[in-house]
Amino acid sequence: MVTWAEVQTWQRGPLDDAVQAAHDRRSTLERVADDLTTRRGALDAQGQTADAVRAALDRESDVADDLVAQFSELVLASAEASDGVWEIETAVHECITYAEIQGLVISSTGAVSIAAWKQADIDLDNAGGGYGRVQSIAQSALLELESAISNVLTSADTVDSNYKTRLDALSTVDSTEGSGSFSQGLPDRPNPDWSATEVAAWWNALTDEERALIIANDPDAIGNLNGIDAHSRDLANRNRLAGLIEAAEAEVAAELAELIESEGANSSSYRDAVNRLNDLRQTQESLENWPGTSLLLLDATSGDQVRAAVAIGDVDNAAHVGTYVPGMTTNVRDSLDGSINDVNNLRQNAIDRSGLPPSDVAMIAWLGYDAPPGAIEAAGTSRAEEGAGLLSGFLEGIQASHTASGSGDSHMSVFGHSYGSTTSGMMTTEVNVGVVDDLVMFGSPGSGAQDIRDYNIDSGGAYVSAVDSYDAVQGIGPDGSFGVNPTKLDGVEHLSNDTPPWSGQWWNPFARHSDYLKLNPDGTPTGTLDDFADVLTDRK
Repeated sequence: MVTWAEVQTWQRGPLDDAVQAAHDRRSTLERVADDLTTRRGALDAQGQTADAVRAALDRESDVADDLVAQFSELVLASAEASDGVWEIETAVHECITYAEIQGLVISSTGAVSIAAWKQADIDLDNAGGGYGRVQSIAQSALLELESAISNVLTSADTVDSNYKTRLDALSTVDSTEGSGSFSQGLPDRPNPDWSATEVAAWWNALTDEERALIIANDPDAIGNLNGIDAHSRDLANRNRLAGLIEAAEAEVAAELAELIESEGANSSSYRDAVNRLNDLRQTQESLENWPGTSLLLLDATSGDQVRAAVAIGDVDNAAHVGTYVPGMTTNVRDSLDGSINDVNNLRQNAIDRSGLPPSDVAMIAWLGYDAPPGAIEAAGTSRAEEGAGLLSGFLEGIQASHTASGSGDSHMSVFGHSYGSTTSGMMTTEVNVGVVDDLVMFGSPGSGAQDIRDYNIDSGGAYVSAVDSYDAVQGIGPDGSFGVNPTKLDGVEHLSNDTPPWSGQWWNPFARHSDYLKLNPDGTPTGTLDDFADVLTDRK
């Protein structure tokens, strides 16, 4: 069984190197297999010598095909193990952080005890008539951490055992398809159970021609799939868009006929169909309004409304990638174009201030969850919790794609506004380590965390911007569910709250809530935009 001391040393980097080495060897062998098949086909001479040569080439082709299959399996097995180790790295980090927050100590064997300073708190509480409350909380935390460590070690054993099993079976893998076949040795389409790491390894192992055929003929398979590179997702989703609009138009027509027949009894279904169609049409219009953008997400079926994500800049190769997550009342039909404008302003200001080439900075407008349509839905955190999972998967997919392609580890920032800041904060408590570098919250009802150490932030930090008046959303969420108000979160760095001149709507307690990403009336950036730009380019 893997020990706690051992698991703390686990890193996915060597396995990522193994994936790349297996990929390179597979590519070489695939070319050898193709060459042998070509030579065999070109040999049209007759006679015993020619027959002997053909037989030899057939034997060599069989060997090459088997090796392609074996190295294909090695790519996928190592990718699965890499993702498993990534999860273990994250879980170990979270256990250690939890121990720090709760006043616990983890020994080298994984045994958990109460830290001396925490025991002093317990003794003081007991002596002061606290009825053992601090001790009870500490004991509950200790039991929870013991369970978490046990789960980590069990998972680590599973990762280790599964990888060993696949490696031991490599020599028994035989080719089921010859050279010239589509994605030789690999599945023709992604397995729905794959992680983003496995998807990225599979996609990177395909040839340019094979990827192009999937994008052209089966874009639904990869358009919204985490682990696929941004450029390919954009091409696939653009190929899907016209068909989705056509289907939505047909749905509206059918719902309208049903509405008329039922004399208005099914008005909600008709309204939903119209909204879906308007979401899709707005997506198409926004792509036309903003040339050079990339459509990284287009999901018309999973949620209450269409989900979309549009990027400006080269997400696959930029040194700095930011993701903007808007909040309550935002949706594709009403908010996508404005969100693209907001991220464009932020990106351009970052380029201007840093002097970096545009190719080094990218921004994504992520409307990839069902933001609350109104105050009733925004009073709870269920949509933030669901959005956090969707956002973490999306960002981990970008990271996995970068790793598989060898494009490097981009500096990634997340900018969450309003309810989107709570969604972003919750995401940052669960995303795998090594993905998010910076978290910026503004106009925030809650940070999504109880302690800044809950965030799985890589190398940067957590930031907040809060105007000093007319933003009643700030801290409005209960700390227990929404997280601590980020303006009061210990360790958070406060950014500028300079926004455009106040509109004078003294009767509106939310009058400045949506001003953080706006330019000044003369088109110049505000102090807030300047600070956001510096976070984006890692200059804070």
